[in-house]
Amino acid sequence: MTHPKRREAGADRLAEKIERLQASRVAMKRANTTYRRDNKTALNAMTADQRDHAVPFPSYTLANFGTTIRNAKKRLANANKRLAGLDRRPRGSRPPPRPRAPGR
Repeated sequence: MTHPKRREAGADRLAEKIERLQASRVAMKRANTTYRRDNKTALNAMTADQRDHAVPFPSYTLANFGTTIRNAKKRLANANKRLAGLDRRPRGSRPPPRPRAPGR
């Protein structure tokens, strides 16, 4: 079992990581916006696929970043639950099975 102060430090580091990721995502979006504004005529001559790869950060990169942020937020919520003592399930145990839908 880890020391409570170490758990709190881990939650704090995770919160800082989320802030850094969000700031990076905003900067990436800003860079794309600036590129699109400054290169409008060149982008209009390209196909949609070419446009997506011409910008500094393609859409899939932003989508992956969003997923990383969402997963980190879930981890932080779980860590905060454990710190508050709300998660009483022992580590490594499985959650109870979800009920099946009728007719399955």
